[in-house]
Amino acid sequence: ASKDGAGFGIKTFLEGNGKSMQKVAEFNGEHGLFRGLDPEQKVIKIAELRNERIETTKRIFKLNDIIYHCITRRPGKILVYETAAPLIQLDKITGIKSSANGNTIQFSDPSAEYSFSVSKSTLLKRFYTENVLLEVPVRIIEDPFARIVSLIEEGGLIFAPIKPQPHVFLPLYSF
Repeated sequence: ASKDGAGFGIKTFLEGNGKSMQKVAEFNGEHGLFRGLDPEQKVIKIAELRNERIETTKRIFKLNDIIYHCITRRPGKILVYETAAPLIQLDKITGIKSSANGNTIQFSDPSAEYSFSVSKSTLLKRFYTENVLLEVPVRIIEDPFARIVSLIEEGGLIFAPIKPQPHVFLPLYSF
């Protein structure tokens, strides 16, 4: 989504401890570009690839900035947070640490902490959920799929027309 030159990426995850690592990029197709590199070179290559994706998205959609809207859940509440999606500052990467088996590399720059899973080619970023923009009380159904199935089977599930106002579609997952 975008508005007034700002792009919005939506991240959904459980609230947890308020500072969880969440996936921000996968590099399966680019695995050959960093496979044989040492941890420091690997981090630089991953940071370059991530920055290139952000810059490409900004250029294609004529955006000045990209912002994450994080949607988390607590018992009885859905919370919305906003955080920047900055470029990784290549010249200010610090704290490069590789796990004992070499499968995970942690690093940071002045704006964020990252973790790269070598085996999954996945970059994670730490999200802090401190500044709540919006808090919505909700009743969370314990087994939503069973409820949907029962509504369909009972013939009571009705799909209402969409009203002409701004809206967002979020996918439902099913068995």
